[in-house]
Amino acid sequence: MKGNKFYGGETLGLVDVMLGWISLWLGVIEEAAAVQVFDPEKFPVIAKWIQDFLQVSAVKESLPQGAFAWILCEFSQL
Repeated sequence: MKGNKFYGGETLGLVDVMLGWISLWLGVIEEAAAVQVFDPEKFPVIAKWIQDFLQVSAVKESLPQGAFAWILCEFSQL
């Protein structure tokens, strides 16, 4: 990323969108399993990218709030 906010530069691009699901699922997995999967201190550049990605207004509007609770509700109906 070489000092850029996102993979393609200062604006969200295709690579960011394709990898963006990781930012949501890491938190869900950590919450569900009660374990830390990702250590932001070991990978500060990735941690910053996740933070920046989740702050993009289009991303914020499209992600469910309380993803873990939403997933439990969805799967409990199966």
